[in-house]
Amino acid sequence: MTVRKVPLDVRYTLRQLQCFVAVSQAGTLNEAASRCHVSPPALSLAISELERSLGVKLLVRHRSKGTHLTPGGSRVLKLAESLLAQAKDLQESADAESGGCHGRQPSGHLPHHTGSPIRPDPAHRLQGRVPAVIEGHASSSR
Repeated sequence: MTVRKVPLDVRYTLRQLQCFVAVSQAGTLNEAASRCHVSPPALSLAISELERSLGVKLLVRHRSKGTHLTPGGSRVLKLAESLLAQAKDLQESADAESGGCHGRQPSGHLPHHTGSPIRPDPAHRLQGRVPAVIEGHASSSR
C-alpha cells in the first residue's frame, strides 16, 4: 500500500473544535467548560486560539447573557460538527478493524493490569495496628 503525502496546513485541533461546538450548544462558557471537563479560562483560551487560527471571530461573549455565534461562527459550526462526526466515524472504523484493542484510554482511568496492583491495598497500611482487620481481609480475599 502506497501512502502519498497530501499537503495540509491545519492550525487547529479537534479538541478546539469540540470546545467551540460545546459553547455553541451550551450557550455559556461555564456550562460548556463543564461539558468539556476543563476550566472556563482553558475553554476560553481554546476558543480564542481557534478564532486566531481560522482568522474568524466565532463568538460574541456577554458576561450576563452568555454567548452567541457570529455569522462566520454559524458557518464554521456546521463544518466543525461535520468534521467531528467524520473523526468519530474514523475512530470507530479503526477500532472495528483492530478489534477494539486500540484507541484512547479515557482520561483519569488506568488500563487494567494483571499482576501486582499499582497501589497497595489500603488494608495493608493497617498491618500491625489492627491485626483482626488484616486477618479478616486476607481470609476474604483468598
